[in-house]
Amino acid sequence: MPKRQLEEFEPEFASQRDGEYVIDIVWAHWYALLIRVMGSLGIILASFLIPALLGIMPYIFMYGITTAIYYLWMVFWVFQIVQSYVIWLKDKCIITNERIIKVDQKNVVDHKVTTVELERIQAVVYAMKGPAANTFKFGTVSIYFPGGNNIEIKYAANPSILQEEISRMVKKNQKGLDKQTTDDIEDFLDDEGEK
Repeated sequence: MPKRQLEEFEPEFASQRDGEYVIDIVWAHWYALLIRVMGSLGIILASFLIPALLGIMPYIFMYGITTAIYYLWMVFWVFQIVQSYVIWLKDKCIITNERIIKVDQKNVVDHKVTTVELERIQAVVYAMKGPAANTFKFGTVSIYFPGGNNIEIKYAANPSILQEEISRMVKKNQKGLDKQTTDDIEDFLDDEGEK
């Protein structure tokens, strides 16, 4: 995960707390977008080539209804490309100094947000499956915490680095909580002793 200075990268998001700052925003690897776009582009290309090779292109444009259907077909697949990009852009994981927020963008309008505090994270695991994942260095980072709503960051670039960075943040946060708890107990005992 690249290190960024707070001064140069401090985006705001709707539920940002006082004193909370963004450490990184993780989007899916470009390969995830490429696969979806290539499928749609393949269908658009086939929609040009097949009628041209079969010699039926003039018949498509001879009648208004077939022309309309053909153009609607093309518009549908162009919309699929635009939708793929929007989903790729909005589907992200925001990592802050206090928590991890995963936005799962289902389509252009529907999304699901899962948030976990760093101190609740029990384990962080990564997996790289297949030759494409190993060649282009992407994989899935799974974040486990109590409650069963685990977070999966799919197509994460350099998943081993991301897993290591999140694990380090969790340990640092939990050590800070342990120290804070010890300090709170000592303060409480000192206050009780003075009474």
